[in-house]
Amino acid sequence: MNKLKLLSFIFLLAILLIFFPSNASAKKLFPIPPIRVAVLPIINKTDEQPFFLELVNERFNDFLKNSNVEIVPEKEVIEYLKKGGYDLKKKEFPSKDILKYLAIMTNADDVIGLSLESVTRQPPIPLDVTYSLSAQVSVKTIEYERYKDDILIYDFTEKGLSSNIPYEGVSMKKAIVDATNKVMDDALKSYVFSGFSNL
Repeated sequence: MNKLKLLSFIFLLAILLIFFPSNASAKKLFPIPPIRVAVLPIINKTDEQPFFLELVNERFNDFLKNSNVEIVPEKEVIEYLKKGGYDLKKKEFPSKDILKYLAIMTNADDVIGLSLESVTRQPPIPLDVTYSLSAQVSVKTIEYERYKDDILIYDFTEKGLSSNIPYEGVSMKKAIVDATNKVMDDALKSYVFSGFSNL
């Protein structure tokens, strides 16, 4: 009798594993299709040196590359921004009407953008034996969710530090890089990509 119960249990367990696979297996069998995302040109309100924009672009592009998204070609984004009446020289995010127009015309689920607001160099503290330099970087993100017809805008500010401990040399560039990496970590987490394909 005990053997019969054991065999019945094993048989039932096998059936459950067949018809209710693990979450990982389910994702392989039914992968979530990427959502289509239109990326606005990065707005740069700073007069910072080229290394700053290069770092931001690198972080932003790596993030998009590692996300489950299909990117609308840049040429297509620019074309419909212009047709929607957006001035590309204007250092402000497009209006909701233009974002909605862009999403419809490019068949994008989401539209995202990044604005580099400011980089502030802070002077060293007098009589600081560690001799450290600090900088503050501020950015703003925007995301238009087409199927919710909603806009999400966030502001982020982070401080970076470069000190002479452990005696590796101090530079304002190191402080700015430190602040930029911190603020980009926060900013990139703000994009939720809650387009139709993810519902």
